[in-house]
Amino acid sequence: MNYLAIDTSGDLLVALNIGDTFKVKHLVGNQTKHSLTLMPYIEQLLCENNVTLSDLDFFAVVIGPGSFTGIRIGISTVKALCYATGKKVLPLTSFDLLAYANNSPERAFCIVDANHDNYYSCAYDQKKVVMKECFLSKEQILQNLGDFNLCAVQNCDLPNLTLCDVVSGIKNAVLNKANNLVDESEILPLYVKRSQAEEERC
Repeated sequence: MNYLAIDTSGDLLVALNIGDTFKVKHLVGNQTKHSLTLMPYIEQLLCENNVTLSDLDFFAVVIGPGSFTGIRIGISTVKALCYATGKKVLPLTSFDLLAYANNSPERAFCIVDANHDNYYSCAYDQKKVVMKECFLSKEQILQNLGDFNLCAVQNCDLPNLTLCDVVSGIKNAVLNKANNLVDESEILPLYVKRSQAEEERC
């Protein structure tokens, strides 16, 4: 299975899988520079591994939730690549990368920081969604936690938190969801809530 997968919902993650070879470029802490770093990372991965876009079977992209701008950059880039090559795309969520990580618990309450003690949330039981994505406060998460374990990509002030390895998460998520390919025109961002600018307009 040959594919290129990208996540721009937070830290930049670009993964290239060719047969049994899996290569990654992971840029941590530069979330405001995806427009400058994404394409160079893609080019570097392809060149370093002597791969062209025509060698790939499909693309994968994280559609959110997370950084509003980052999500738009990632989706736009993958749509352009699909349009240019005629290949399909696999949409993944930020929660998928947490739930499918090697160190993720079977009953995973996946959270993505939305700032100000608020979180985008989604619960999985044995890799199946059992609570759809929603926007919750810290208090609401603690009320809904039950016997689930919290999973995140970065530390936060919540108990029983597992920091998940999103590199293994993106690899495993693609492997398990590869039958869900769609046309690039079907890819839409998963925002969960309106952006701050939209909230202020309302």
